[in-house]
Amino acid sequence: MIELWRRFIDMIRTWWKSRVPVTDWPEVKGPEDAAVAALAVHDPVIVYTSGTCEAAGVNEIVAAPGALKNLVVQRILLQNESPHTVKCLISEVAVTKYRWLAQRQGVLDLYWESGCEFRLADVHALNLYLGGPHRFSYTVEHWEE
Repeated sequence: MIELWRRFIDMIRTWWKSRVPVTDWPEVKGPEDAAVAALAVHDPVIVYTSGTCEAAGVNEIVAAPGALKNLVVQRILLQNESPHTVKCLISEVAVTKYRWLAQRQGVLDLYWESGCEFRLADVHALNLYLGGPHRFSYTVEHWEE
């Protein structure tokens, strides 16, 4: 049984070494450590930020991360809760990344596949510009790296 565990761990290591540096692997001393080593995945800690904004102009929806870190966005979900059509810009600092003419009660769901996420520059916040004082709700799925 122990030999079977070791073969399994070696198979996982061979597959994983092409994705993760060898120094990140925990040492396996016996079958009791095998389950821990097999689950040694370095996934990011995903954070969900939700809220509403009503002010015309720039609204910060996700704060800037700490020094030398950047924000990685997997999904942005926006809903225009007002009865009016509103121009909406998703930006970092003063650079517009996405434009949307939000129809009344309209919903926008932006999703990026793994490996193609929306990455902001170091220490930049995610902003939502509203062309008028209308109520928007948002949910952002993101992490720092």
